[in-house]
Amino acid sequence: MKKAFFLCTAVVLAMLSAASCEETGDNPAPVLGLTPKEISVPPEGGTVSLSFTAVSAWSVSSGASWIKIQPESGEAGDVVLRASADANDTGAPRSTSITVRLTDGSASDQAAVSQSPLPEPPTPSTPDPVGGITGDIGGWDDGGQSDFE
Repeated sequence: MKKAFFLCTAVVLAMLSAASCEETGDNPAPVLGLTPKEISVPPEGGTVSLSFTAVSAWSVSSGASWIKIQPESGEAGDVVLRASADANDTGAPRSTSITVRLTDGSASDQAAVSQSPLPEPPTPSTPDPVGGITGDIGGWDDGGQSDFE
């Protein structure tokens, strides 16, 4: 009886051990490691670089017409992207994201892009409509006497 118990226990342990060695198909998705994750573009526009490592073919998109990215797609390897932004003359801050995706759908990564607006130009001063001088006339002192009443 003891032999049968030990034999049964050994068979069950062997089955559990074999089952734990099977692949489950839960392999983690590849990580692209897009850097930097946050980009602030100057109001006058400019070009910034982003980098990542692709394990297979990839493509990139931004969803904003004011930013252009080169290259737009490529093969596996270490990749450097150049994102060029137009000047922000909209009068308001704007933002978008740059998304890199592996074409097989196994991974994607994003970077946030923000841009402040250009400063508003100064308002030109307007002359006095009657043609007189407005403002303080520095250094003039008539001793409290004035011809103007």
